[in-house]
Amino acid sequence: MRMQKGILFVMGSLVIGLGHTPLYADQSVYIDQVAGDNLTLTINQNSGDGNSIGDPTAVGDSQYFAIDGDSQTITVDQIGSSNTLTGSILYTDTFEFDLSQTGSTNTFAIQQEGGSNGSIVADFVGSNNDVIIDAGLVTSSEYMNLDLDVTGDYNVFDWTIDADGVLNNVTVAGDYNDFEIDQNGYGTSIDYHEVIMNMVGDNNVVDIIQETTLNASHIDLDLSGDNQVITITQSD
Repeated sequence: MRMQKGILFVMGSLVIGLGHTPLYADQSVYIDQVAGDNLTLTINQNSGDGNSIGDPTAVGDSQYFAIDGDSQTITVDQIGSSNTLTGSILYTDTFEFDLSQTGSTNTFAIQQEGGSNGSIVADFVGSNNDVIIDAGLVTSSEYMNLDLDVTGDYNVFDWTIDADGVLNNVTVAGDYNDFEIDQNGYGTSIDYHEVIMNMVGDNNVVDIIQETTLNASHIDLDLSGDNQVITITQSD
């Protein structure tokens, strides 16, 4: 699907894999927007397992959840197990991504390039989920906010953010979760790299790396539980 601009609502129940009954079907959504602005995209996949947005086996633009343009608002709600969201976002100004995944063994993998004033708000309820966010891999971003709320066990989170100003706000309730947060970038003395984490649970592992030039770095951890393993590395 190619779009230039406008509002698109995609209901997962309308995209049914062939050879399955609608109640338990694998549901798929593929979107390829090239250089379009002012997109409002809402995707609800709220029944069944094995649903997908984009192709988790592909790389680059062939993932077909590829969004390019300014002023993008994306809302995704997935309910079930073994669901995936895989794609790439390219923008120059104002990007908002609101994700909710409920279930187990789900995967969220997004690559974001360039732009300023980006925001990802994600809510995960379940266990054994993988969350991979790679922001600014090729072109550095400015002022990225990533808010994460996790309820569940044995989840893996891998965030790499290259931006001139980053705020990661993380709330966790669960055990045996693994977090790797890597913040880097070049900014001015008024820019910031900040991690705020509130964690309740046992046997969680947290690895935070802040590698910045001129940015102020700040980490605020509020932990409750036993056998936590915390590693913090800060450098200019």
